[in-house]
Amino acid sequence: MKDKFFIDTNIWIYAHLENKKDHRHNIALNLLETLPQLVISTQILSEYYSVMLKKKKSRFFDPRKY
Repeated sequence: MKDKFFIDTNIWIYAHLENKKDHRHNIALNLLETLPQLVISTQILSEYYSVMLKKKKSRFFDPRKY
């Protein structure tokens, strides 16, 4: 059985918000790219959606497209 990794909301947010002064973006992105199998819950999706709408900085997710 393969290992599954549950990723917290903060990791997803740091991976998607690019800030040259913040090293957490590269760390989070590297983590998501190297783990073999990721798990995400509906609660994490809701938290991510809420934060990204408040920040309005995401180039990757535009809720108006859906």
